[in-house]
Amino acid sequence: MTIVSTFPLDEGPQIIKPLGPATMVTKPGGTVILVASIKEGRVPDVLLKAFDTAAKIAKGDSKSLVLKYLREGNLIVPNAPMDFNCALDLTLLYLSRVGVILVSPDSDSDQARRLGFNLATSVDEAGREVSKHLPNATVNILPAGGLIVPLTEEELSFH
Repeated sequence: MTIVSTFPLDEGPQIIKPLGPATMVTKPGGTVILVASIKEGRVPDVLLKAFDTAAKIAKGDSKSLVLKYLREGNLIVPNAPMDFNCALDLTLLYLSRVGVILVSPDSDSDQARRLGFNLATSVDEAGREVSKHLPNATVNILPAGGLIVPLTEEELSFH
């Protein structure tokens, strides 16, 4: 499991950006615990509606949906900006690899569900939930997930 804070990304759709690095360090089938404070006090409706649209089109297979739309050069949400669609696509791909539990005082279970996440009231509660299904899970902690830029081993060499 990976516990990741969205800090300093606390504005609307920005809270899903730290899922990238967190998913990269989480084993397939693992869980990311996304700890988010949302500046607006709730997940923005525009983000929730985008996920609703994707869920309706995907019919339970969001990975295939994203890959199909990318191959065809189409956007899942045609009237939304490209970066918004990219964030949606990536999140749907992450969800095909890991589960996500949202820990946020600014969200509710309906909002989390619409994003494809589960909701917990605390990191402890989320950790207990993960340990029921993955009792021997290792734990990664990314305290400022909004500031992480993943690099490959080749990118770290100073030749």
